[in-house]
Amino acid sequence: MDTVLWYIKGYVQNGNLFSSDNDYEAFLATVQQCSVRYECPVYCYCLLPTSYHLLVEVAEKNLGMCVRYLHQQYSRHGVNSPRPDKVLWRTEYTAVEKNFFAAELTLYIHALPYLSGITDMLSEYEWSSFSDYINNSKSYTFIKRSPILDQLCVRYFRATNEYKKRFMRFCSVDVPTHIYNGLERNCLGSKMFYSMSRRA
Repeated sequence: MDTVLWYIKGYVQNGNLFSSDNDYEAFLATVQQCSVRYECPVYCYCLLPTSYHLLVEVAEKNLGMCVRYLHQQYSRHGVNSPRPDKVLWRTEYTAVEKNFFAAELTLYIHALPYLSGITDMLSEYEWSSFSDYINNSKSYTFIKRSPILDQLCVRYFRATNEYKKRFMRFCSVDVPTHIYNGLERNCLGSKMFYSMSRRA
């Protein structure tokens, strides 16, 4: 596969990854640098105290370098305790098809603070791109939301409203089984996409 979407989940072996606002801000600044350096726009993100979650568009050959850069640069900030360069990073990758599956995965990623029991007020959760999807503004330039919103409606205002509706429906029921199945097998998409990713 060439340039595809990748869902990246990263965490450290012990302790919290983020312990303060400075930690979150430092990590997002590093994501910004990484996005420019490796030309990998971020479709969405969510940061939890113990993990980060990114949906990015990047060539597979650059995926490993991109994540290593992200971890190394963030570790150098030395703002969190325990420092991530003193413990072992863990990373999980899932290839994601650029269609309905990608749009649905953004709902899952944005719902993580709720699913994790952190907050019920997701529109006020500061460390995710959810507000970028429901408001007429972008908090970070690396966010590439148009491919997802364009699937819902060509008019931006209507697309954001439709995204809100779909998100509310998503949070009112159990997470679809195929999302968990896709994450478990590291590939989320159609049968054809899964076959192609296995051959790549």
